[in-house]
Parts: sequence; structure tokens; C-alpha cells
Amino acid sequence: MSLFKIRQFWYTTSEDDEYFDQNSLIVSRFNSDFDYIVTASHSGVLRIFNPSENGFHPNDAIVEKIFDHPILQIASGRLVSGNQSMQLAVLHPKLLAIYSLVITVGKIEHGNQSYLQLLYEHKLRRSAANFVVGPFGGSQNRDFICVQSLDGIFSFFEQESQVTHVALPDFLLPGPLDYIVKTDSFITVSSDWGIVTYKYKNLSEAADESTDPIYSKPKLISDWFYYLGETVTDIQVTNDIINRESWIVILGEKHLICLTDNGMPKFMKKLDYSPICMHSYVIDTKVFTLITAETNMLLVYENTTLKWSAQFDCLPIAIHRVFLKSIKGALVLLTEEGRLECCYLGTEPSFFVAPPLNFQEIDFVTAEKELVDLEKVMTSFNSSGVFLFESVAHELNGREIEKVRDPGLTSTVKSLLTLNEYESKTLNTAGWNWFGGTLPSFVKTTDNDGTFNLLIPLHNLFGVFADYENVIMGKQKIKLVRARNDENCYITETGEKKAAITISSIELKVKYVYLNDMIKLNVFEEIAKNKPIFNAYRNWEIHELPALRTTKRDIWTINQTPPNIINLENSHSEGTIPNLHKKLTNCRHHKLSWCSCSIVNVYKIYNYIVRVLSN
Repeated sequence: MSLFKIRQFWYTTSEDDEYFDQNSLIVSRFNSDFDYIVTASHSGVLRIFNPSENGFHPNDAIVEKIFDHPILQIASGRLVSGNQSMQLAVLHPKLLAIYSLVITVGKIEHGNQSYLQLLYEHKLRRSAANFVVGPFGGSQNRDFICVQSLDGIFSFFEQESQVTHVALPDFLLPGPLDYIVKTDSFITVSSDWGIVTYKYKNLSEAADESTDPIYSKPKLISDWFYYLGETVTDIQVTNDIINRESWIVILGEKHLICLTDNGMPKFMKKLDYSPICMHSYVIDTKVFTLITAETNMLLVYENTTLKWSAQFDCLPIAIHRVFLKSIKGALVLLTEEGRLECCYLGTEPSFFVAPPLNFQEIDFVTAEKELVDLEKVMTSFNSSGVFLFESVAHELNGREIEKVRDPGLTSTVKSLLTLNEYESKTLNTAGWNWFGGTLPSFVKTTDNDGTFNLLIPLHNLFGVFADYENVIMGKQKIKLVRARNDENCYITETGEKKAAITISSIELKVKYVYLNDMIKLNVFEEIAKNKPIFNAYRNWEIHELPALRTTKRDIWTINQTPPNIINLENSHSEGTIPNLHKKLTNCRHHKLSWCSCSIVNVYKIYNYIVRVLSN
């Protein structure tokens, strides 16, 4: 656990139905003095950002383009013949397209105009997995592209022309792919969890254009092989310009490994966490690696030495360094859901303290005995399932229709006054019982494991479902706020232990009405008229006397003058809500007129509870 947190200065989010991976983020200058940030989602949306230090502004998104196909990976390079500028390569499942970022400087206050211009594209024979861009074969001032397919075929494209295809030997699944400029080699992961490299020259000689590469099976000779023995998350080749060296940084499932360009180990670090992604770079001949862990932590290593750690607010799936106009060396993070952040390593302390671990072994014999004893002394209280919640609310199309505070007591009093014996028996599945009967065991189940099920009708919670019986159209949402404790859900004998109730799952079951075409058209016409629909229902509002007073007069503030008032009095000075059915001594109904100014005078109040419910 780190003492510090990442400091964010710019962020934006994408749409809800977009998803990203570690190949969905790149940083490129595109012929300017600062970096642009490019993201591409699996939904086919490509965005280019130019972040500012003052937070996100709509002008920071300079390009947003929607494609017809998912985007697997993006990269930049010199990909046009006779042009030294940088272009953008976009990989789709069956298509490779090259675009140029065109920025037209505006002469008025509306600003610059930016768009992507399609230069050329290549149709792929097989479904692509990933690709890499580099100066293959020692070419100067121009880059080529190598696309790896899902079935292990390398397809090489020399800018506008497609050259060769070659199949990898003993191929099983596509893995990370990168290019080593110094040795003119491709590095990837073999099917036996090893790091293998192939010279570009050997791949070109093994290619056969006349036959399908998947059937030709050429004998490829690898340049070198390093057995790793674990799955590989990412491979990055970092160039040391001063010493003219290339370092291969490999992020495995349990280790961080650095190899030289000829396969010799430079260092290895065992990781005591699960890594998600990484970014490596060289400063003054030192290899630095940024690793994100699944515990929302960023760890900065200099070789194998941990130099810094900080805490994320979210879990990134990709990380890069970016050099903006005003901030050099900032971090750019991309989450799987599309949250894009620019941040830096700050010194804001985190006050979170991890709780101590307690691995106490479970004594199943003792636990079963306690469960049997608990069943003997514990019974449920009426509306016990509703008492699990502090408040419930019903929303329709984003608007709150009804909210019930203390729904357990509300449904109890409402059921006591409105239900007969037969109707009470139908609500046994909701935890409601007729007051004249015996309350059953609360935790008694068929499996005898302490679990139980409750089926609570919505009309027992909300007045709108009890009084409005027509079809409701729109998006409905039920909000349940858990009660602070469950002492009001059960009755125990004196001296018994308190029970802990855990809600494992909640299911909302409603009836759907499917309309035929004729009725559906009529419904659409009524919706287009936008006429208001009035839903009349009874609302029960609770007002509780907070404490016993010596005065014989008390006043409550309510939202509106109710036509009916129910006054309940508890005759016991001590007790809990589950004992309410035994302690009620007075229940009065008051019929009020709409012009009444006074609510009711209470002459006899005993301590615990006086509830006023408006009908």
C-alpha cells in the first residue's frame, strides 16, 4: 500500500458501450512539437486528443471518427512513399487502413479544423490479431507493417504494396509482437511459453507467394530462444540511443524480465502481485519500467529497484508517457471502460489503512449447534423482510414517483389496518403473519443451512402499485437502502446473541405486456402528443415523536394537510419495534377536512413511538 496517490489534471470518458485493451492507446507527435493521444475502441470509434493543463475542454478532442468495423490496434509511422511525415495505421479484423491527420489552421475564432484522410488500405486474407510498424530490412526514413493473424500468419506490407506471407512453425495462439531495430528481428511468444525471435531476412526467404502459407509449412530457423515458463502480458523493445543498445522488457504473469537484443538476461524481478500493463523507457542508460497492478497501484522500477509507488483511483488497462505543450513526461492512462486520464506522480498522502487479516478456522460442529439453538429461540417479526431496508424508492423514467421512509413500520401499520385474515395469509412469503397467530421460526429452511427466501409484493411497499392498476410504460427503477442493523427483523429471548442477516441476491420480477402492431401504433401516437398522465394513489407518510415530553400538545410539520390520520401509541417505555404488536394500546383514526388548521392533540403518549401516517 502506497502513501501517495496519482494526481490527475485532465480526464475524459467515452460512451457506455465501448471497451478497450492495451492496444487501444498510442502517443504520437504527428509532425508537431508535442504529443497527441489516440484511442480506439472495439466499437470502432477512434479519437485524437490534444490535452491541456486546465482540465478537459471540448476543443481538446480534435478528431472523432466512427468506423464500420471494430478497431483491434493502432500505430503510427512513416507509411507513405516519398513522404517523411507520420501517418496513422488502423487495424480492423479484415482490413488495414492508413490515414493522415490533416490540421487546417483556422483564421476565425472557431479554431482549427482537423480530420483523418484515407491514404490507402489493404484487405487481409485472414482475421488479424495485432501488428507492428518498423523500418524492416534496414530501410531509411520509411516504415513497413507486419500483421499477425489469428492462425499464425505474418503478412508484410511495404507501404502501398503487399509483399509476402509466412506461417510460423508450431503455432497455437497469437501473442505480443514487437520489432528489434538493431538486429532487424521480430520477437514474439511461442506456444510453449518461450520468447522467440526471427530475422526479417529469414522470414522473407521462407515466404512463398504461390501457395497458401498455412499449407506450405516452411522451415523457419529462429535467431534465438529464451524459455520463460509463464504467460506473457506484454513485450516492449526499448532503445538506448547513447549506448546504441536495445533492451527487451517482458512483463510476465509473475516476473519482470529484461533481455539484451541477443537473448541474454540483463535482470529479472519476481512480482508479488498480478500485473495488468506496463510501459518501459530509458533515461541516462537506465531502464525504467512503469507497471500497474490489479490492486490499483502504479510501481516505478529502475531495473529491479522499486523507486516509487502510487495509488490509482481506477484500474488502467494501458499506460504511456506523454509530452504535452506545458507538461513534459506526464502519464496517460486508459481504463477498459474508456476513461482517459492525464496525471503525474504526486505527494498527496492516502489515509487508507488496510484492515488486519484474520484467518480464523471455522468449527463446523460448533456452528451447526449454534444454528440449531438459534432456531429454537428466534422468531420473525411481521414484515421482517421489509425491515431489512431503511428506505425504498420507485423511479419512472428518471423521476422519483414515491419514496417510503422506514418501510418496515409503514407496511406493518398499513397491513394491520387494511388486510383481513385471508389477505394476511397470502403475504406469508413476505414475512407477514396474522397477529392472532403464532410467529414461525425465522431461519427455518429445507436445507437447514440458515438460508431463507422472501417474496415481497411491490404493492406492500408502494402505494402506486396498490392503487394504480394500469400498464406503466417507461424505464422503472427500485432503490433499496439497507438498514443499519437487523434488530427489528426478529425477536429473541433475553440474553441471546444478536443475529447477522446477509442478503445474497435480490431479484425484481414484473409482468411485461407485448403489444401487437396496431395497438403499438396507437400507443406511439399518444406518446407523441406528450399528454400528462395523472396517477392517483394513496401515500403513507410517517411522523415520529422524537422523545417523551411533559407537554400535552405536540405539533408535527407535514408536506400537506392529510384527509386521514392514524395515531398509534406504545404503552411500554422500553422495547424494540418487534414488540410493537404486543405493546399497542391505543389506535385512533381522525378524519380531517381540507381547511383544518390543527392536526390532532395527543393527550396520552408513552415514550417509544407515535406515528402519523397520511392516507
